[in-house]
Amino acid sequence: MERGHDYPGLWINFEAGEGGGKTTQYKVLAEYLAKKGFVVEIGREPGTTKAGEAIRNILMNPDMPELNPRTEMLLYVAAGIEFFEEKVKPVLQKGGIFITDRWRYSTKAYQGYGLGIKIL
Repeated sequence: MERGHDYPGLWINFEAGEGGGKTTQYKVLAEYLAKKGFVVEIGREPGTTKAGEAIRNILMNPDMPELNPRTEMLLYVAAGIEFFEEKVKPVLQKGGIFITDRWRYSTKAYQGYGLGIKIL
């Protein structure tokens, strides 16, 4: 859960490796919480926004030449900023719950440790 913000809402984030069940579990939790009367939104990172989906298409395109590791990392960061500002933040500001399939921890793991880029 993300609590490093000044909004009344709650941000729940699922992180795991490929095939770890993130997508299944975040949808199950969202459905459960919605049935309990909570305002819940979900999203995946990268993706969910128009810019995020375009960036995701670049990153996941098997025909794309290999990107410089720093370029790859910056694309993930750019998608994350759009995602937070456009989708997550408004829900948190209204006191709702936003459930995420990945966030900055995956970027740190894959692009930071995996590609050897120092990320704060």
